[in-house]
Amino acid sequence: MRIFQFFSFFVLLVMAQMAQSASCTGVLLENNETLNTDTLAPGLRQVAAEYQPLTLNDVTALPPEAFKAVPGDRLHVDYGRTLWLRLCLRRHPNSPPHWGLFVLPAYLNSVTLYEHTRDGIREQTHAPSRNTLGNDISYRGAAFLLSPVADSTSEYYLAIEGRRGAVNLTVMEQNAIPGFIAMEYGGFGLYLGMLFLVAVLNLSFWHRLRDPLYLRYALALFSIAGFASLVDGYIMQIFPGLFGFYRPALILLYATSASLLISFVLQAFRTRLYYPRLYRIGYLLIISLGFIGAVGAILDPQYIDPMRLIRWHTLAAIIIFPLMILHALFHHRGVRLYAIAFLPLALSFIVITANNMEMLPGNALFNHLPNIATIIHLILLNWALARRAERSERHRHRALRAALEASRGAERVLESRVLERTRELKESNNKLHREAIERSQAQHRLQESLEREQRALYDQRQYTAMLAHEIRNPLAVISTASDSLRRETPESNDTAQQRLARIQRNTRQIIDLLDNLLARDRLHSPLKLNLRHCDLVDLLFDRYPPGDNKRIHLDLPSLPVPALVDPEMIAVAIHNLVTNALKYSPPDTPVIVRLSETTNGLELRVEDQGPGISEQEKTKIFERYYRAPNETKAAGSGLGLHICREIIVRHGGRIGFRAQEYGNGTIAWIRLPRNVEKQ
Repeated sequence: MRIFQFFSFFVLLVMAQMAQSASCTGVLLENNETLNTDTLAPGLRQVAAEYQPLTLNDVTALPPEAFKAVPGDRLHVDYGRTLWLRLCLRRHPNSPPHWGLFVLPAYLNSVTLYEHTRDGIREQTHAPSRNTLGNDISYRGAAFLLSPVADSTSEYYLAIEGRRGAVNLTVMEQNAIPGFIAMEYGGFGLYLGMLFLVAVLNLSFWHRLRDPLYLRYALALFSIAGFASLVDGYIMQIFPGLFGFYRPALILLYATSASLLISFVLQAFRTRLYYPRLYRIGYLLIISLGFIGAVGAILDPQYIDPMRLIRWHTLAAIIIFPLMILHALFHHRGVRLYAIAFLPLALSFIVITANNMEMLPGNALFNHLPNIATIIHLILLNWALARRAERSERHRHRALRAALEASRGAERVLESRVLERTRELKESNNKLHREAIERSQAQHRLQESLEREQRALYDQRQYTAMLAHEIRNPLAVISTASDSLRRETPESNDTAQQRLARIQRNTRQIIDLLDNLLARDRLHSPLKLNLRHCDLVDLLFDRYPPGDNKRIHLDLPSLPVPALVDPEMIAVAIHNLVTNALKYSPPDTPVIVRLSETTNGLELRVEDQGPGISEQEKTKIFERYYRAPNETKAAGSGLGLHICREIIVRHGGRIGFRAQEYGNGTIAWIRLPRNVEKQ
C-alpha cells in the first residue's frame, strides 16, 4: 500500500514538473526593475536540442515536453543551429506600459522577435550580417520595444542564430533605457579613448626611442579598438552603409589584432632568448593568422569559416601564453612586470572561453569582462612600458652626458690643435706669400723672356721666308735655263741630257724642300689658315698642266669642285703625295691623280705602281723625318708626309694609304669636308 502511495506521489510530481515546463509562467514586471537572463528564467523556456523547428508554426506545434527550462540559468547558441526561446511576461498594473528587450552580444548573426498581437503575429528581425535592422530602439545590438498586457501573460518567441557563445537577455522599463544606453556607451567611449590615448603614447615612445616594441603595441591597440568597435556593434550603428563590409572587416581586424598582440608578447617576453621553441610556434601562429585573415576575407563563408579557424588559433594562444606568463613571473625578473600586466588579460580570455564552452554559470558581466580586463591590462602594461621608457631615457641621458664629456674633452684637444695648426698655417701663409712674390717676379721675368723669344721667332720666320724667296728666284732661273738647254740640246747627246736632267731634279728637290719648310713654319705659327673658296679642278690643272709631265695623269670631273681651303697649303700636301708617288714608283709607270665628290665631302687619290707600303710602316710614315729603311736610294728629308697630315688635319680632313685592289702599287687618299654648297 505504501509503495503504491509513493509511486502515485512520484507520478504526480513528474506530471506537475512537466506541466510547469509546458505552461507559460509570466515573469512579473514591476517599477524600476531590470531583469537579466537569470531573473527571467522562470518565464523563459528554450526548445530542446533534439527538435529542429524552422518556422514559428513549427515551434507552436511542438509538444509541451519540447520546451525546457534554461539549464543553469544561461543561454548558448551553437554553430548551424537556431536557438528558439519562449519568453512569458506579466506586467503589473502600476508599472509602465512599454518595456525594452535587449539581446547581446551584438555580433549575433540574427535575432528575430515574434509577438502575438490583436492583428496577428508581429515579426521583427535584427541581422547585421544580412543588412537588416529591425530595432525599435537605436542600439548597437538587437533591441525591441515590448508592450505586455497588464495582469495577463504575454508570450514572445525569439529565434537566435550565431556562432557558438553565450547569449544574454535584458528587460527594463522604457524610462530606464536612455540611462542604460548612455552608461554603456559612455563606458565603451572611456575604454576606446583609453586605447587611443595609450596607442598615441606608445607611438610617441617609439618616435623618441626608436624601439619597435612600442610601435607593435600601438598598432595592436589600434586594431583592437577597431575590432572591439565593430564586434560590439558601434561602427555598424554609426555607419550603417558599411554592412556590406562587415564580415571581411571583422575577419581582417580579428586576425590583425591577434597577430600584432602575439608579436608584441613574443618580443616583450624575450621569447627568442628564454623560450626559443615558443618563439617559433608564435611566429607560425602569426603567419597562419595572416593567411587565414587574407583568404577568409575573400572566400565565400560556405567554403571556409575563417572565424572558427581564427578562434582555434586564439584558443591555442590562450592555452600556451598564460603558462609562459606564469613561468616568466617566477623565473625571469627582467620580464616580470610584463607578466603581471598580462595576467588580467589572460585570465579574462580563459573565463570568456570557459563561458562560451558552458563551463561557467551565465552572467551579464561576462559581456564587459574583456573591456574591464583590457583597462586593467592597459594600466599595468603602460606602467611597465613607462618604466622601460624611463630606463631607456636614463641610459640615453647617461650616454648623452658621457658623449658630452667626451665631446668637451675632444673640444679642448681640438682647440689646442687648432691653435697650434693656426700658428703653423700663419707661418705657412707668410712663407707662401713670400713664395708668391718670388713666383710673380719670376713669372714677370719669364713673360719678358717669352716675349723676347716670340719676337726672335717672328724675326726668324720673317728671315726664313725672305731667304726662301731669295733662294727660290735663282733656283727658278736655273730650272728654267736647264729646261731650255735640255730642249735645245740634241737627244743624241746623252751625257748633256743626263746632266741637265740631274740639274732639274736637284733644283726641283730644293724647291720642294723650301715649300715644305715654309708650310711647316706656317703650321706651327699662331696664324690661322688662309681659307677661301676655290675650285680644286682649276688648282690641279694649274699645278700640273697637261703635257708638263708625261707620267702624271689627271682624272678630274668635268664640273667645278668647290671647297673652302687654304689653296697654297692644299697644293703643298697634294704635291708631296704626287712627288712621293713619282719618287717610289718605276720611271716608266704613270701616277694617276683622281678627284671625286662623296656623300660627306671630297676625296682625292694619288695612285702609283710602286712596291707598296707594309702594314707596320703605315703607322710610322707620318712621323717627322721618318724614311722607309728599304728606300735609302731616293732623295728626301722625311718631312713631306708629316706636313701632309698636319695640313689635312688642320682642314678637318683625313689622310691615309691603302694597297691597290689589282696588282702592285699604293693609293694615297685625302678626304676633305666640302664646307660650301655645291654651285
